[in-house]
Amino acid sequence: MLLDPSRSIRIVDEIMNYAIHRGARDCHIMIDDKDDHQVEICITCKPIELSVEELTELRESLEIPRQEPVEEYSWELVGENQQYHELNIIGMMTDDSTVEYIDSCLKIRLIRKKCS
Repeated sequence: MLLDPSRSIRIVDEIMNYAIHRGARDCHIMIDDKDDHQVEICITCKPIELSVEELTELRESLEIPRQEPVEEYSWELVGENQQYHELNIIGMMTDDSTVEYIDSCLKIRLIRKKCS
């Protein structure tokens, strides 16, 4: 069974909202439940145009360390406001992130480990 399925759905929703608002039309989502210890979410979107500043902001937002103590309260906020992207909350809900941007193709890989 998928680890925290409703949270994974919210994470995907927020990343998709971000990408589509930046012009993405071709998006692929992969969710891999790894032995009930962690879930890997990989989203690839194109074409998408990001400035150097936007790419830096995206990476910094997703690199915020996971905040398990506040996670119970903050995860419900994700996806509530379609005009403001809660990427920093996504960073607080994930353990690892990788952002690649090559030739107008954005690939975001997130790892979320089972809470201790």
